[in-house]
Amino acid sequence: MIGLDPAARFRRCLDHAAEHHADAAHLFIMGDLTHHGRVSQYEIFKQCLADQPFPVTLMLGNHNKRGAFAEVFPEFAARFRHGHHSFGETDVLFLDTLDEQAYDR
Repeated sequence: MIGLDPAARFRRCLDHAAEHHADAAHLFIMGDLTHHGRVSQYEIFKQCLADQPFPVTLMLGNHNKRGAFAEVFPEFAARFRHGHHSFGETDVLFLDTLDEQAYDR
């Protein structure tokens, strides 16, 4: 993308989070996991997450494709990614609103 290496930049971001926020309980990645929703892009994304010390929740954005995502992340069904996580007295709800049939894609 415009001469940048998104995977290298993402890895630096994850390394920074692991170094400076080692006490984090969870990592939420909120949408647009890839630019075009291609299997090859999800494979690179998955490699970037391989050494994460935190549990991770992945949310899909308008650039994502459920089928390709599920192919690379089979532990997630190709359905809406709703759920919640509790952290002590704090509950985090996450709701998937991706509509792949939406006109404005």
